[in-house]
Amino acid sequence: MTETIRTKRYRFEVEEIDGGGPAGYESVYLAAVADPASLELITELEKLDGRLLPALERRRQLAQKDDSQPALDVRNGARLEEALREGWPIGIASGFKPSGPFHFGHKLVSRALAYFQRNGLQLFVPVADVEAAIAQLPKAMPEEQYMLWAADNLLDWGAHGVNLDAAHVYRQSEEFRVSSIAYRAARSLSFELAADTYGFQTLIETFPFLFAGMTQVGDILLAQHEDFGNRHSFMVSGPDQDGHMKMTEALSRDFLEAEGMGGANLKGISNVPSAFYVPHIRGLTGGKASSSRPESTLYLGSGPDREGLEERIESSLAKFDRHLAEGPEAVEKCARDMATYIDFFHDRLPSSGKPNYTEVVRDSLADALRLEQARRKAVLDYAVGRAEQGDGGLWDQADRVTPPDFWKVPDEAVVDPSLRCKSDWYHMVAAMADRLVP
Repeated sequence: MTETIRTKRYRFEVEEIDGGGPAGYESVYLAAVADPASLELITELEKLDGRLLPALERRRQLAQKDDSQPALDVRNGARLEEALREGWPIGIASGFKPSGPFHFGHKLVSRALAYFQRNGLQLFVPVADVEAAIAQLPKAMPEEQYMLWAADNLLDWGAHGVNLDAAHVYRQSEEFRVSSIAYRAARSLSFELAADTYGFQTLIETFPFLFAGMTQVGDILLAQHEDFGNRHSFMVSGPDQDGHMKMTEALSRDFLEAEGMGGANLKGISNVPSAFYVPHIRGLTGGKASSSRPESTLYLGSGPDREGLEERIESSLAKFDRHLAEGPEAVEKCARDMATYIDFFHDRLPSSGKPNYTEVVRDSLADALRLEQARRKAVLDYAVGRAEQGDGGLWDQADRVTPPDFWKVPDEAVVDPSLRCKSDWYHMVAAMADRLVP
C-alpha cells in the first residue's frame, strides 16, 4: 500500500516494504526483534543469589517460545554474559514515563531490578518527565498530574524491594548528563534509522516522539558515564521498549566504531549496552495489561481511581469475576501469566497436579493487595521522614529515620549520592504525600 504525504514544500510517496514490530509502548510503533537469551547467559544469571523470576528457573524452556512460556529476550546478550562472567562493574538503566498507575505487569520489571541490585549492580532510574511534558493531545497532562503518578509509581518500586536510596533516581529534566550523551550519540542519527525503528507514520503523526526516543538513548547510556565507573550496562524493561534499545545499540555502535573516536568522546562509554526483557502479563480481556486499558488491568496500588485498600480489593475482585464470567479464556491466560512470573502467586501453586491458575490468583489477590499496601505505606512514611529531616544534620544522628527492612543491598550497589541531581526520589514522593493513597 502506497501513501502520499504532503508538506508545503514536498510530496512523499511512502510504501512499507518490510513489516515492523507490534504496537507497544503507549500504542506507538516500536520494533521488537530481540533474540532469545543463550543458555550461557542464563547459566551466569543462575550464579547470582536469589530468584530473578519464578519461571526463569526452568532454563531449558527459555530457548523456545510458546503461548504459555515466552522466551527471555535480550539484545547484545553475549557482552552481558561476558560482563557477568568476568565480574565487571555493571549499571542498569530502567525507568518509567509517569503517565498512569502501577499494575501487576510492571511488577516483573521492578522485581528483576531488586534482584540485580541485591547482587551488587548499580541502578539508574529515569523519571521521564521530559517525555511526559511533550506528550501530544489527548495524552498530555499538567506537570502536577504526571509528577503525582511519578510519586505513586516510586512507592511501588520501593515496595518490591528496589532500594531507592541506593539507586540514582532522577528527573530527566534535571540530569544534564543524559542530554549531553544523547547529543553526542545523535551524530550518527539518520532519517532512515529513525523511520525503520519507530515507523514512518509515527514520525509524521507524533514527531516529538523522536525527541523522547533520543532522550531515552541518553538514559540507557548514562549508567556507563565516566562519573559512575561502570564498564558495562544494560536496560531492563518489557519487550515493547525494544525500539529505544535498537536505536541506542545502532547509535552507540556507530559512534564507538567510527575512526578516530574513542570511548572518551562519548563521556567514557566504552561498550554498546545490552538489553534484558522480562515477559509481559496479559490483561483480563486479552492483549497486554496496560494502564491505558484500565478495565482489563489489575492494579497493585490505589489505581486510577485512587482507592483505599478495602475499596481496591473489592473493585479488583469484582473486575476479575466480571471478566471471568464474560470471557474465562482470557482471564485464564492472565492468571497463568501472574502465577508463572510473580512470586506471590507462584509460591501458592500446588506442588503436584495441574494447577488451577484462575483459582489460585483469585483466592490470593486480596492478600497480595494487602501486602502491597503495607509496603507502599512503609516507603511513603520513610520518604516523608527523610524529606523532613533534610539531607544533612539528623541524617547522621542516632534518631534518623531508617529505610524499610526489605531494602538491604551490598555497598557496591550504591550510586554515589554526591553525583545525583537535586530532586532525589524522596523529594518527589514527599511533595505529593498529601495526595498519595498508600
